[in-house]
Amino acid sequence: MHFNRFFQNTPSLVLSLLLITLGTIGVGLAWSAYIRTEAIMLILIGKWGIFLTAVVMLLGGLLLLAYVLKDSRRRYTYIEAGKSSCVLDETFIQQYLDLYWENLFPSQDISYELNIKKNKIRILANFPSLPAEEQKRFLDKQKRELSHIFGRILGYPHKVILGASFSKG
Repeated sequence: MHFNRFFQNTPSLVLSLLLITLGTIGVGLAWSAYIRTEAIMLILIGKWGIFLTAVVMLLGGLLLLAYVLKDSRRRYTYIEAGKSSCVLDETFIQQYLDLYWENLFPSQDISYELNIKKNKIRILANFPSLPAEEQKRFLDKQKRELSHIFGRILGYPHKVILGASFSKG
């Protein structure tokens, strides 16, 4: 599991765990007199425990909401190419990368991280397995082709920085 995919699914994971927990508590309350009695005693006696739990859950919910809002907004970057500059949506570059690698590796999904900062396009990709002697040549070709694509499309004058890992097997 890749960490970026894990963190993209964190809100769904947290929500599903919360629903499973609440469902389990609800089933226990419905079918067990002992659990109902203990729940009533907890409510009557443990107000500070309930309060602290509620505050932690509220803060967790707010943090999760902030993460989802931050992650779901469109990300733009400013690309300066000589005397001209443009505002670029990162999804534009992601779409080109997805299409490029889909044509290059039609039967495999290439996972990658895209980072655009200070007029530099950085890509960290996980490619399928290649013999060690072919990896450098392959990466050099990818860098040249991506630099050419983004230079032609965006007028991007800099080289694309490409980091890679190659899957085993």
